[in-house]
Amino acid sequence: FLSAFTYKVKCVRSEENTADYLSRIEINSPQNAGSSLDEVSHLHFVQENCPFRLNWRLIKRQTRNDAILSRVLARIVKGHKLPTSEEDLKPYAHRENELTVEQGCLMWGFRVIIPEKFRPAILKELHSTHLGATKMKAYARNYIWWPKLDSDIEELAKSCEVCCTVRGAPPRSVLHPWPHPHTPWTRLHMDYLGPINGNQMVFVVCDSTSKWIEAKIVKNATAQTAIEILSEIFARFGLPRSIASDGARCFTGQEMGNFLKHLSIKHLIGAPFHPQTNGAGESAVKIIKTFLKKAKNDSSSQPLQLALNK
Repeated sequence: FLSAFTYKVKCVRSEENTADYLSRIEINSPQNAGSSLDEVSHLHFVQENCPFRLNWRLIKRQTRNDAILSRVLARIVKGHKLPTSEEDLKPYAHRENELTVEQGCLMWGFRVIIPEKFRPAILKELHSTHLGATKMKAYARNYIWWPKLDSDIEELAKSCEVCCTVRGAPPRSVLHPWPHPHTPWTRLHMDYLGPINGNQMVFVVCDSTSKWIEAKIVKNATAQTAIEILSEIFARFGLPRSIASDGARCFTGQEMGNFLKHLSIKHLIGAPFHPQTNGAGESAVKIIKTFLKKAKNDSSSQPLQLALNK
């Protein structure tokens, strides 16, 4: 900025430098006789800046009448230590070195300790605009404190009928993929497809590692039918360690359970109404269904076998 001007720098000795009188005059600020609250105190800061109403005179009066705060106040004023053996005094004893008294009000740092009688009203006013628990905590931590303040705010936010009515749905849990087996025929997925061609069903089994699919057209989707086909498949390929399915009754019934238990095969059942948990089985069903539609008008008399060959 100064480079735009032509100027000379001249040194003036302090003896020759006459000070401006108005910049050095002392101004005596008038004292407000009606105010008994020091303007530089933490209590004054809370009183003037707190977004909800706080009357320090009422807090002072109720602090003396409060069963717990009156004992804390008396010990702080007399310089006595607070006992940690008494459960109701323990939260204050842990903060003993940070507790002070201003105008008869207990302070923790720059925060006013609110007597129990005023806490419901403070919480109600804090939630008057239906703020969330995080925002209410941020406001409260700047001005007030009492034991279990955070838990009281969280409980208030959870119990508010208006907030619960308009609150959005909780986020869906993250999907976790199945662990990938290192060897084929370790975990199988089974499912039924259909009905097709009237009342026929297709029983589908898929290996999660090799993606090998076994499928057979059957007349019904029962546990007995599935057991018969699984027995045939196991006779050709061996027993897997586990087999996954959805929550259909034919898979979760006692008959299927006894069959798999007898062969020491662990049965993994997907979450209800979430076919994604049996993703490999559903994918195999989708593949079979797609090729069955394509082969519907084909001249082949075995469309399912044609789909498997693809």
